Amino acid sequence: MTGEILKILLRSEGRRRLLTEIAKEKVITSSELVRRTGLRRQTVNEYIKEFEEAGLIAVKKTQKPWIIIASDELEYLISTLPVASTKKVKLEYPCGWPEFPRCLFRDKRLELTFIWGARGLTAAKAHDAVGVPEFVKEMVLLGLHNGVSEYDLQIRSSLDVEAALDEKLLKTNLVLIGAGIVNLLTAKVIEVLNPPIRFEPPMGREIVSELTDTIYTAGDEVKRNAALIALLPNPWAEDKIILLMGGIFKHGTRAAIKAINRHLKAPFIENHEAGVPLRVLKATPEGEFDRFFE
Repeated sequence: MTGEILKILLRSEGRRRLLTEIAKEKVITSSELVRRTGLRRQTVNEYIKEFEEAGLIAVKKTQKPWIIIASDELEYLISTLPVASTKKVKLEYPCGWPEFPRCLFRDKRLELTFIWGARGLTAAKAHDAVGVPEFVKEMVLLGLHNGVSEYDLQIRSSLDVEAALDEKLLKTNLVLIGAGIVNLLTAKVIEVLNPPIRFEPPMGREIVSELTDTIYTAGDEVKRNAALIALLPNPWAEDKIILLMGGIFKHGTRAAIKAINRHLKAPFIENHEAGVPLRVLKATPEGEFDRFFE
């Protein structure tokens, strides 16, 4: 299964509904899928064939109706994540880049959980951790400087599939490393919040900006170097913040982390010209921050 195949499949709401039902039940008949989704039987059968070719499901066709069996990968992609509903949450930004990271110290505490991808379409690599020790160091120093007691410093790390089942971790300030194709919590946050600059589909790597009508794709020699940095509300805790850093490729994620580290030492990131704390940056092939696309 490839990320490109899944991106195509998830563009259709009907396909999304079908995949969700399959993942939820693990084993289900094609007739039951027709009943639950309201899709035509012919459409359901066509989608099932696509999912089978992509490796998302296995199909027993020796009897009618067909029996559909979810793959382990599909279960991890959909059913293990909290807030399974696709109902959108109102997007209200917790703070802007000029206020970051001071907005994390408002209650004289520093509580961060770093989330890495483990079982997405592609697992996180060591590249995604480059720059994180420097990030932690700067955050701790800034926290102490802003009145945070050493006893009120709490920094953790977790895999996405573990954090998805840990309500306590989800209700902290989250640092999501990687695009939705890597990090399942990134995908879930994008799906629930639907920010105007986002990975599309949520479990993909392509970046879409509604603010400039721009699509950053892996096939474009220049735009393939894009990465998204964002300050978002935490859908699991109203008073907590999510910092998202993810690139189309690993060098984009690496550059995003380095840009944030530079900002911590000498603030330079401004909000988007549209007034939101969403920025698309350009990375060099070596993973260094180059400039902002928008």
